Amino acid sequence: MTKTKTLLILALLSIFCVSCNEINPHAKTATLENSVYEKMRSNDVAEFGTVEYTITKLVQSKDDAKSVWSSIKNAFGNRKVLLRCKAKMKAGIDLGTGNYRVTIDSKAKSIILSLPHAKVFTPIDMSINDVEIMVQDKGVLRSDFSIEEYIAFLQLGQTQIMADKELKNNIIKQAEAAAEPMFRAMLSQLGFKAVKVEFTTIE
Repeated sequence: MTKTKTLLILALLSIFCVSCNEINPHAKTATLENSVYEKMRSNDVAEFGTVEYTITKLVQSKDDAKSVWSSIKNAFGNRKVLLRCKAKMKAGIDLGTGNYRVTIDSKAKSIILSLPHAKVFTPIDMSINDVEIMVQDKGVLRSDFSIEEYIAFLQLGQTQIMADKELKNNIIKQAEAAAEPMFRAMLSQLGFKAVKVEFTTIE
């Protein structure tokens, strides 16, 4: 008799749980959302779409007579230099702020993941050890360029690279193209049948 009552109670509990899920259709959606957000916070996903580029930049500099002292120095000969610098740039999707949206249809097992556009991470890595002097022209009575001046040339190169909109846009597009299939595969592994990954401006 006790065994029969136990089975009856278990059966009633099972029916009750099913009924609760039918009454609350958002429960399954909430569970799916939690699994997505948990995955998005993982360290592996944080690197999705992160790409690194090595760029060669030519930097030219010369003494300009912007002061009386500069004019006096130039009287003893000019100083000109053309440098070839290497810059390492990283671009990717910044998920650190949680600035993304998830839209789920639990019945259709579909999801739309709205991500912020990729961006170029700063600062740009430019090492003085990677500087190659292509051309150097200085008067006999003029001093060589100092380490401080070479560092200033590198900073000038960094500024010119960040001001190159076409270069940055190409890098951003490639980072998004690399990230999209990674996010799509991740969401498919979570059980979604229809997956859409889009990049948009999220406020």
